[in-house]
Amino acid sequence: ADARRHKEMQEPNAIIGAYLKHKPIITTLAVIVRQIFKFLQVFAVIANVDVSWPTSTRNFLSFATIFGMDFDIMLQSGCMSAQQSNSLGLAVKWSFPLIVFVIVLLSGPLLYPC
Repeated sequence: ADARRHKEMQEPNAIIGAYLKHKPIITTLAVIVRQIFKFLQVFAVIANVDVSWPTSTRNFLSFATIFGMDFDIMLQSGCMSAQQSNSLGLAVKWSFPLIVFVIVLLSGPLLYPC
């Protein structure tokens, strides 16, 4: 009975040990993926510059635009009233992070009830 109990106590330690053994690899891969994503976002911004790029560069930059976010297209805030206005569009863009923050803050209790 003691041997079985001892073995059961070691199983969680084996799982934790396996995780800790591979943690540097997982951390390194996470950093690499984040850096690649950041570079692709920078290239997405560069793709918006009006330059006659060579064909291969233009193709790569058009691929990189997938990783950029264009809030003008997502929000379409200029069309919210009968007359388009830049001030309405700017107000929506500037309040968007606050709106997302409030939604995340309010969804916390729904996702993790006490």
